[in-house]
Amino acid sequence: ATAEPTTDQEFVAKALAMDQGEIKMSEGAVKNATNADVKTFAQKMIDDHTKNREALLAVAKDMKFAVVA
Repeated sequence: ATAEPTTDQEFVAKALAMDQGEIKMSEGAVKNATNADVKTFAQKMIDDHTKNREALLAVAKDMKFAVVA
């Protein structure tokens, strides 16, 4: 298990990394899943986590955090 973030910047960095992981995993499901419901759900995950990343990147920029986009 990973340690809980202790600073705002640490939280932002970990949340961005987790969102990116969800997006990558879901992209694989969209590409490889055989069930239409799984593909639909995976696309929703991509859409939702992409929006989350965009919003969090804006927060990071406003707070002048150096994070990997």
